[in-house]
Amino acid sequence: PSLPASEEGFQPMPSITIRPPDDQHLPTANTCISRLYVPLYSSKQILKQKLLLA
Repeated sequence: PSLPASEEGFQPMPSITIRPPDDQHLPTANTCISRLYVPLYSSKQILKQKLLLA
């Protein structure tokens, strides 16, 4: 099999699932289903730091 030539060929579309509040853990992902799991961080600054670190 080969990759689609454009974005339209990818299914399903990526999604984000918000997890319970937790400033200690990094975001995780399930690449098989194109899903990003992100804890509900207490600030935008922590969100940015964790995304850049992950």
